[in-house]
Amino acid sequence: MPFYDFKCRRCDTVFNVQATIEEKEKNLIPCPGCGGRVLERVYTKANISLVSRKAYMTEPSPACKCCKRDCPNAQG
Repeated sequence: MPFYDFKCRRCDTVFNVQATIEEKEKNLIPCPGCGGRVLERVYTKANISLVSRKAYMTEPSPACKCCKRDCPNAQG
């Protein structure tokens, strides 16, 4: 099921919910703030990483001595 971001037109609560397409289209999703169902779809920016996995795995990190990546074993 996809996640949707909504803003309630009644109480201005902005929230994220996982719902089916049918629930979204039939206005079956209630506002967690007031229970209203008059919602406005909110579109947010997507988080995109421009670093390839290969570059991440091979470039040394000054924070970690054991695996060349940031990790809980990092010394510093």
